[in-house]
Amino acid sequence: MTVRCWIPRLALALALGLSPRVGLAADTDGDGIDDTVDPCTNAAAVTIDVPKLRLRKVDDAGGGRIRFAGSLGVPSTPAIDPVAKGLRLVIRDASGVSTIDTTIPPGAFDPDTRRGWLATGSGRTFRYHDAEGLVGGIEKVVVRHDGTEPGLLKVIVFGRHGLFPLPEVLPVTATVVIDAPIARTGQCGDGTFEICFFRNEGRKLICR
Repeated sequence: MTVRCWIPRLALALALGLSPRVGLAADTDGDGIDDTVDPCTNAAAVTIDVPKLRLRKVDDAGGGRIRFAGSLGVPSTPAIDPVAKGLRLVIRDASGVSTIDTTIPPGAFDPDTRRGWLATGSGRTFRYHDAEGLVGGIEKVVVRHDGTEPGLLKVIVFGRHGLFPLPEVLPVTATVVIDAPIARTGQCGDGTFEICFFRNEGRKLICR
């Protein structure tokens, strides 16, 4: 099942303080966002396959959890290399508000701080570790090549003890940027979750 991209163009442009379509320098994917600030300018061409999202809000001081998983096919040129570029995950609600926008920084794993990226499996799998979750509460990220095609990737993001606001207006859209922070190479994708529902008196969101 492929989840097709849908973002309310007017609402998203207004949320970013832009005038939709009027005075835009460029809007490659027609989403009403200027390419200079749009994290993914090829959303019309690349979608995230069967994405899953779990968000749990404990309180406003932190302690929430996030788990995201999805697959996307992106150009394999330039080389896919989160160690050098990091990774960005954006979660938006239907009004265009970015409730989560986290960029995991590049950098090789440092055994002293126990933080950073490791490339394994002959460069086919990239893993980010940070037991303290200092960047947006994110503790683990996995970017794995499917193996059948060079640019077919599976992405997993896990975090806890952070602030993960729950979207208030459904449906929810996720953007993954491989060529972070703003992809000019097509190495990114958008996906809208077909089903989202709240549990635990509105403190937990499940999307798939």
